[in-house]
Amino acid sequence: MVLKVVVRLLLAFFYGQILAFCSLTEIPGCGLRYRTDSHMPTITHGYVTKPSDYPWHVGIYAQYNTEDPPEYICGGSVIHPKLILTAAHCVYDEEIYNISNATFTVITGKYNRSWDYHDSFEKRLKVIDIKVPLAYKGYIQRYAHDIAVLHLNETIKFSSVVIPICISWDSEIEVKELSDVRVVGWGVTEKGTFSNPLLTAQLKYFNFTTCSKRFVHSNFSQYITDDKVCAGLDNGTSVELGDSGGGVIIYKNSTNKEQKHYIIGVVSTKDSITKIVAVTNINKLLPWLKDTVLSFIEKGYCLPLTSKSVELTQCNFNGTKVDCKKPTMPGTKAKLQCKNSFHAEFPYPLYTNTECQKNLTWSPLMDSCLECGKRYRLKDYVPSTKNIKKKQRKVSEFPWHVAVYSKIKGTMTYSCGGTIIHPKVILTAAQCAFLIEPGTTSNPKELFVIAGKYYVKWNKKSRFDQIFQVIRIKVHNTYENGYGGDIAMLELNDTLKISSQVMPACIDWSNKLKLLDKPYVSGLIAGWGRTELGDYSDELRSTEVLMINRTTCNKRLKFPNIPADKWCIISEDGSWLSYGDVGGILFPKYEEGTGEKTYYLYGLISVSIGNDTVAVTNVLSYEYWIQHIF
Repeated sequence: MVLKVVVRLLLAFFYGQILAFCSLTEIPGCGLRYRTDSHMPTITHGYVTKPSDYPWHVGIYAQYNTEDPPEYICGGSVIHPKLILTAAHCVYDEEIYNISNATFTVITGKYNRSWDYHDSFEKRLKVIDIKVPLAYKGYIQRYAHDIAVLHLNETIKFSSVVIPICISWDSEIEVKELSDVRVVGWGVTEKGTFSNPLLTAQLKYFNFTTCSKRFVHSNFSQYITDDKVCAGLDNGTSVELGDSGGGVIIYKNSTNKEQKHYIIGVVSTKDSITKIVAVTNINKLLPWLKDTVLSFIEKGYCLPLTSKSVELTQCNFNGTKVDCKKPTMPGTKAKLQCKNSFHAEFPYPLYTNTECQKNLTWSPLMDSCLECGKRYRLKDYVPSTKNIKKKQRKVSEFPWHVAVYSKIKGTMTYSCGGTIIHPKVILTAAQCAFLIEPGTTSNPKELFVIAGKYYVKWNKKSRFDQIFQVIRIKVHNTYENGYGGDIAMLELNDTLKISSQVMPACIDWSNKLKLLDKPYVSGLIAGWGRTELGDYSDELRSTEVLMINRTTCNKRLKFPNIPADKWCIISEDGSWLSYGDVGGILFPKYEEGTGEKTYYLYGLISVSIGNDTVAVTNVLSYEYWIQHIF
């Protein structure tokens, strides 16, 4: 009779107040234990439990083919009526570097490990979705971010033997050094066999600093990543194979003197010598866990993006502007783009229309964007030539710069430089598209692009060269004889393979960084133009240039007709630019914290207008055209 009353109270708590959890507060009644019996006698290194001792613990089973029955692989913890928390390595396939293709089943109320044994209180539920952090890559990343959330096909019915564990969403639970923590599981016992009944053990907690120092001279130190803490005892008590994914639990007394249990970590891996366990620290991954849980349980809304590289802009619902940083209703439309210092991956364009769908997801949606504007220099230098002012460059210093070639009478001839702005798109001057006959756009099939190019001669290849044919040319409709509207895009026949030698330049969309708002700004340009000796350079060279705005340029040259889409540059070291230098001009931004430079494309060489001054097409004047043309 007492047990029935307890169950009714639990149901009132869990289903009457479950809405409160949608803001990620504690589930009422979580972390409690309603034991129906006391512990059985101990076995070596652990205790046998009873069914209601750890009601949040579940068994996770995997079926890898239809011919074999599901097998037990890991433990997990109930954190919501439809969500299980476990370790990422339990559901990750190291061979394909992705979530396993196995069929996963979760059993709640499980006491005996065997799949064939059906416990009185158990419930078997299918896993329909799995989320692991993007940063998790298994062994090759030392099991950092070893955490996963499993989404179930049915709602768990809570009772005295099935109760969710508590999570401190505000990080208020402080675990002191050497505090007692509890682990449970069906792992291998000291006899070398899997335990059939559920076992538990009490261990001591070590923070990251203590654990790191303990393994400073051990190979195991590589697995103590900054999202880890440790647990263990000197008598050999520990977790074993099969205990992975289980929660590491502490308790604190509630106001009515009940012991309320909280999960502080997930069992990840173990040192085979000391038996110390590396535990994924939930507090370190709390932002990811919050976003992931909310993505499953929020009803009626699409969640804002939390990506490092992708962002939503211009959100509107039925024509009314809404905040992209808050949950939005289905039917909300937005622009999807890469953040500054990132670029879109193929097949996504630079700028994509997206919409909050009825299934509460944004579609289309790219998970991440490519890094852009980075210079990863190689150690091998090319000897410099003293009588040429423009400096010879290292092979990977300008990974966004490409060479454009025209096929004229069967011979490949270097024509222009260009800048990678997308894995299939090159930005260059419009004049480069009118190379064979003035006034007539070149046949795309007669244009070729080589990325990763250092030596300009077509037949002088390097291991970094990537060769492409142009399949489409788009010249801006305001182009006038190599002056106004001097901008074009070339679409390639295949996708660039991004590396440290081949990478897009960044573009400061909407001029958010305002790098060119100052009167004089230094930038860089690379090319294969004429040297002081009068011949074209075979090696890629660069020079620093000084940007001056249109007004200053007009005053300087007494040349008032510079088009509105132009500004000017002058060389800072006395170098001059020639036709072979046509290409992009990039300006660096120093990243806070690292001091690393990220390079942004702001201009394209257009035409010389006197002395050492060159008119430059302002890329940001054509932002809308660039974003929507392909």
